[in-house]
Amino acid sequence: AVPSAPAENGFHTFKADALDHAETDVRAYMHLTPLLARLAQELSKKGPSELKLWDPYFCKGAMVKKLASLGFPKVHNVNEDFYAVAASGKLPDYDVLLSSPPYSGDHLERCLKFCVGSTKPWCLLLPIWVERKPYFSELLGEEAKRLIYIAPVNRYTYWMPSDLVKGDSKPAWVGADGGTSPYDSMWYCFLPKTMPQEKVFQMLEKLGGKEWILTRSVKAARWKLKKMGKGTGPRPGPPSSLGGLGLDQEPRGPRKEAGKRTKGKKQLQKQQQKASSSSQSLKKYKGTVTFD
Repeated sequence: AVPSAPAENGFHTFKADALDHAETDVRAYMHLTPLLARLAQELSKKGPSELKLWDPYFCKGAMVKKLASLGFPKVHNVNEDFYAVAASGKLPDYDVLLSSPPYSGDHLERCLKFCVGSTKPWCLLLPIWVERKPYFSELLGEEAKRLIYIAPVNRYTYWMPSDLVKGDSKPAWVGADGGTSPYDSMWYCFLPKTMPQEKVFQMLEKLGGKEWILTRSVKAARWKLKKMGKGTGPRPGPPSSLGGLGLDQEPRGPRKEAGKRTKGKKQLQKQQQKASSSSQSLKKYKGTVTFD
């Protein structure tokens, strides 16, 4: 059952809903690599390894190792309360905010509000239904036109740590290995006006195709995936919401309703194999952006 209120788990220094604890699929970070490399260039870094990233939502810190393996070792992701840090004004030294925020409560709205109020680039891995929430248009307004969306061809898997989500708190739809793909999600990426958004978009557009697509809206992502034959029928993960099968709706509880349609163990294994093969394509990304 979904808790009605956040509860202490004995590990985090802040209160959190048990079902919000999930590590992000490494493929999601791989797909973001070209953009991060370009942002490093725009910020006059010597290379991607100098780009300072901040993920304010802490699970178990696995994302630090994942990004380091992709060439981004400077990542701030520690066991602390994001909102307390924001309120104090003592923010870490960072260039880009990058995160997959928790879905429960008002976390998504609070995270977006912080990002919109900053002057730095940000990349949020969000469910596709966020674009239709009232707070999304209220917070972004015309600035929403500056967003760049990076969507996976095959749905991302999220991994719930077995030592944090266990026993009665572990949902029935979560696989034995902790993997779950509740619904379609994609990167919502924002570049401030000081950066050449159009040039960045054109550069990224040349790279997408087999594993991820680039669009200027969620609607365009639906159309592209449908054209690729990925908008209807089975995909790795539950039936695709992009095909109009209902998973593009906000769940009634954190990762609850969507979980009723999640995949079996064999499908999870197939997606793990795809994640492994994705490492081969990373060689192409690393050679995309050059530094003087």
